[in-house]
Amino acid sequence: MKRQAKTRGAQAVEFALMLPVLVAILSGTLDFAWYLHLKHQLVTCVGQGARAGAATAADAALAPTDTAETVASDIWIETGLPGTPDMDAIQTGVTPNIFITVVGTIDYENHKLIGFLPTPETIVHTAVMRLDEQ
Repeated sequence: MKRQAKTRGAQAVEFALMLPVLVAILSGTLDFAWYLHLKHQLVTCVGQGARAGAATAADAALAPTDTAETVASDIWIETGLPGTPDMDAIQTGVTPNIFITVVGTIDYENHKLIGFLPTPETIVHTAVMRLDEQ
């Protein structure tokens, strides 16, 4: 019985020593998952915008670049995520190789979940597609 009395609070002390480590690991995991989620959503929006711009007919009411920017922004709004990314689309090349490039940028500094991990201040993704009809 004496031996049990000496080790009685050891588990509580060990837990108290390990708790900050566990909280740090959990915080880092949540931060990294949030960053990857935002990055994935930006990749999806930019890719869909480029695809929509590339499929725009030559006689459409909106230019392919305007269509790409509008679609990419609308898809981001539908996700319900915070912030509004900048979507910029440009058209380059000459017939028959005309390309549309969509660049999406979001300020991640203001959208961090916990802020435990060092992450970039902005998330940027670029998608390039060749126009279908020329």
